[in-house]
Amino acid sequence: MDQDSDSLYVTDNKAIAEHAQYCYEHYHTIVNNIPKESNHYDSNLKTFARVDNKFSGSRRTIGESSNLAQICLSYAQSWPEEKKYDDYCSILSVLA
Repeated sequence: MDQDSDSLYVTDNKAIAEHAQYCYEHYHTIVNNIPKESNHYDSNLKTFARVDNKFSGSRRTIGESSNLAQICLSYAQSWPEEKKYDDYCSILSVLA
């Protein structure tokens, strides 16, 4: 499951279910422990516009972090002895 809720795959295929279990046990989920934002917003058009502008600015940064994480993942698979790529992948994934 893609944890930002834009996709979910459900199957009863035994091979896929077994591999999903293997991945769950061997590839742990990254936890960022970043505290949630404590901002509170009023329900008015000015506040909605401010929040919308804030989110639109962050989309580019999120996309760039995600793309770099994918590149690092490719490097990590190509050069498994270079552990730095695992760290870069984790950091960029959290940022994304």
